[in-house]
Amino acid sequence: MVVKTVVEAQDIFDKAWEGFKGVDWKEKASISRFVQANYTPYDGDESFLAGPTERSLHIKKIVEETKAHYEETRFPMDTRPTSIADIPAGFIDKENEVIFGIQNDELFKLNFMPKGGIRMAETTLKENGYEPDPAVHEIFTKYVTTVNDGIFRAYTSNIRRARHAHTVTGLPDAYSRGRIIGVYARLALYGADYLMQEKVNDWNAIKEIDEETIRLREEVNLQYQALQQVVRLGDLYGVDVRKPAMNTKEAIQWVNIAFMAVCRVINGAATSLGRVPIVLDIFAERDLARGTFTESEIQEFVDDFVMKLRTVKFARTKAYDQLYSGDPTFITTSMAGMGNDGRHRVTKMDYRFLNTLDNIGNSPEPNLTVLWTDKLPYNFRRYCMHMSHKHSSIQYEGVTTMAKDGYGEMSCISCCVSPLDPENEDQRHNIQYFGARVNVLKALLTGLNGGYDDVHKDYKVFDIDPIRDEVLEFESVKANFEKSLDWLTDTYVDALNIIHYMTDKYNYEAVQMAFLPTKQRANMGFGICGFANTVDTLSAIKYATVKPIRDENGYIYDYETIGEYPRWGEDDPRSNELAEWLIEAYTTRLRSHKLYKDAEATVSL
Repeated sequence: MVVKTVVEAQDIFDKAWEGFKGVDWKEKASISRFVQANYTPYDGDESFLAGPTERSLHIKKIVEETKAHYEETRFPMDTRPTSIADIPAGFIDKENEVIFGIQNDELFKLNFMPKGGIRMAETTLKENGYEPDPAVHEIFTKYVTTVNDGIFRAYTSNIRRARHAHTVTGLPDAYSRGRIIGVYARLALYGADYLMQEKVNDWNAIKEIDEETIRLREEVNLQYQALQQVVRLGDLYGVDVRKPAMNTKEAIQWVNIAFMAVCRVINGAATSLGRVPIVLDIFAERDLARGTFTESEIQEFVDDFVMKLRTVKFARTKAYDQLYSGDPTFITTSMAGMGNDGRHRVTKMDYRFLNTLDNIGNSPEPNLTVLWTDKLPYNFRRYCMHMSHKHSSIQYEGVTTMAKDGYGEMSCISCCVSPLDPENEDQRHNIQYFGARVNVLKALLTGLNGGYDDVHKDYKVFDIDPIRDEVLEFESVKANFEKSLDWLTDTYVDALNIIHYMTDKYNYEAVQMAFLPTKQRANMGFGICGFANTVDTLSAIKYATVKPIRDENGYIYDYETIGEYPRWGEDDPRSNELAEWLIEAYTTRLRSHKLYKDAEATVSL
């Protein structure tokens, strides 16, 4: 019986992989190696593209009318805690859909996700006119520790003061952290059974038992359980994702099941799709050569899939919506770019995804992102410019810069600007631990005032001697600022280490991690706001005359600047030098710390 099962399984893989080249990607899951061996660069133009079908336009009409209705009234919301497969299947119009799977059992029904923090989840319910379930409230306040609970148990007094003063802002300490991208095409190429067996093998290979390996063994076990839930979700929609996809339609369907499993349980700062089009193109090229599907049918599959992505919506508080207009979900979908062998990575599927802007209309989601270089084919660059001018819905990222920083040929963008390389075999840049940002200008000014910020004068944010000069002297200000940066980076690192430790402990993103290599290394994404203003401030102090204006208590509340000074962005070597000093001083301090799970510090401006 066992031999028969193995033979039958091999027959399934032989059939699914028939015509695909290469061997190494079969022996161990690797979308990167599969793509390298099988993708077809496309140098032609957009003339092959197909328009929308009546069925696609029908689905679009339902989606748009339903969303418009809820925007005028209110969106339906769950009060039960969300899950991958305990929520029934949902449909838009089952008889006319070609790709199945949405986020909940009803179109635009918002999932209730209390594991990040029960207070924020319940606030969202109340602000949208719903009452929390008393039984659920009792469970998550008496018997379940949320990420938010764990974080605030561990926060230091420095972190609390920095957070209250908004010197550190936007920390993911009340919701899921986001910025992790699973390689969802793994489900299409390999099927869940293969991926689950790999997780079993990885779990069994962990022999030494210590703090790190105990944690890893549990995480791998959670990933295995998550894949079981993905299988159950597929079953709800009548698709067997245990086995690999046999054609383009199934490949897109499998990817959608994987991604919707994530969207059902993860409410992070960004839930991006990753590098999917180039993988789907390999299936499409094989099906077109075989005559399995026509170009119109393949475009319809893509249109339906993109429509599903556009239905993803998370329950947000009103405060969040005030920060981000348009309720973004950052379902960033990356395409094009360059391979290490010098070949560009533009495929017909890139055109098809961009073509959805014409077929089913303009939309900010998914965030269609072209990994740009002037080495891309002229036809594709021209088409991108045409579609950008027409729709203003395409994002561009410089792939040359990414490559210089160690991001490989299958890198993708998380959220809006964060590069990741999920299958990087050197274990660099695999995922990101999101870290929001600190206000360096606020830290500078608070330091000048002896640790008191411009809003909260009733307590010291941090301990430092004030600057008492009548005219600010650059070297004194710089020395004071460096002490402020010491405190700021120490506090920031402590906060992120606590946040990501507690997130792994209480709301581990097992379903996303299940579609990644077991061993990985994260970028810890530190951010800066107020960078340009800080450079300008330092420049004014150094090259002009700056007099602080103090109140009766000696607190600086304004400044008088006399004379001219170079500003950041004017391409003046004097301000550029100050900018380089600031980013170096900030980054060096961050990288001097031990980061959670040996993460690598990265900085975004």
